[in-house]
Amino acid sequence: MRELGIIIAILTGLRDKTEDESLKEQIWSLKEEAADTFEKLANRFLITEQSLDNV
Repeated sequence: MRELGIIIAILTGLRDKTEDESLKEQIWSLKEEAADTFEKLANRFLITEQSLDNV
């Protein structure tokens, strides 16, 4: 998950430095997909951790 956070930060930095609006939109879309994946993984980890606590 750490690596995904790094990817999100890199994509955000790239978007800020890019002047091409089309490319900015593509980068932002990738960043949003990565953020969604990160959130899903975090939720899955949290659910698994809570399940283990109940055992």
